[in-house]
Amino acid sequence: NPPPGIDQNGPITSYNISYTGELFDTDIQFAVVNITNPSYPAVTEVSSDLTGLQEYNNYTISVSAYRGANSQGVSAFTSEVVEITDEAVPADSPTLIFQSLSTTEISTIILPPTAIDQNGPIISYEVRIYTSLFDIPI
Repeated sequence: NPPPGIDQNGPITSYNISYTGELFDTDIQFAVVNITNPSYPAVTEVSSDLTGLQEYNNYTISVSAYRGANSQGVSAFTSEVVEITDEAVPADSPTLIFQSLSTTEISTIILPPTAIDQNGPIISYEVRIYTSLFDIPI
């Protein structure tokens, strides 16, 4: 929420949102939220969606207020807040390694997708085994 009108020192015309991802975004990104027709001090809430973010990633976010041209400029940034984006379906399949142990046994090793492709914790794997003779699930 914007600061109370008494602390704004004039109409706020936009907010600068600074954000960076913990895992895969190394550069700090900025988004600007412009307020059209600022009504000093009546604006009590401003919202904005940050888009194009990575799935299941911590983002550090802070905001500063800006008063347009011919004013005092940009405020200090707020304290940082960390938010995490939602999980998603893994972007890649696991890698399977098979080794024959005997005429009736096969060892299966499951290697998970890379961290960037997991999109959240993987809690289980589904392994389907078919006979090659008739393609009938076992």
